[in-house]
Amino acid sequence: MSYGLMGQPDSLTTDAESTETGLIIPSDAQTWEASEGLMRFRVDGKIGFSDESGRIVIKAAYDKASNFSEGLARVASDNLEGFIDRSGKMVIPLKYQRVWSFGDSLAMVVRESLYGFVDHRGIEVIPVQYDHANVPEEGRILVRDHGQYGYLDLGGVIRIPLMYDQAESFFQGRALVVLDGDRFYIDHTGRCIAGCE
Repeated sequence: MSYGLMGQPDSLTTDAESTETGLIIPSDAQTWEASEGLMRFRVDGKIGFSDESGRIVIKAAYDKASNFSEGLARVASDNLEGFIDRSGKMVIPLKYQRVWSFGDSLAMVVRESLYGFVDHRGIEVIPVQYDHANVPEEGRILVRDHGQYGYLDLGGVIRIPLMYDQAESFFQGRALVVLDGDRFYIDHTGRCIAGCE
């Protein structure tokens, strides 16, 4: 595969690796829509990032990658996931089984089948200890621990105790929960607001 040098005629090409920065991505590379000024591309089975003109900014070195969100992109290699910044620097190491894109300044992560949340620096703001979690909705994070559901705030503080048999994330100010077979809706404080008996 050949790559053109940025700003040079197409006749000047090189057999440089697909991982070289500063080159133009090959015309047969698979590309995705740009986000935050960078566009994912796949060449030789690996994913990298280019600017919108096609100049390679981050080498094609990852098995999987997502668009940038809040300045970071999810990347995966050898079945481990982490985050890089817009310069390609590994900000959160490839040490998780799965990571989600950032939202509300947090990213959900899974390690050893347990869920938690990291901030932009990779600090586990909410420890990786829950059996299950959902991404934040309306300032609340639905978590499950030992079969019981409850809600944390964005700082990891339990705001609604883990006591429900089933629960859903908040939507339009309320969440459906099940306790001892009874289904009802609660507000952000845990107060029953509909279906109460």
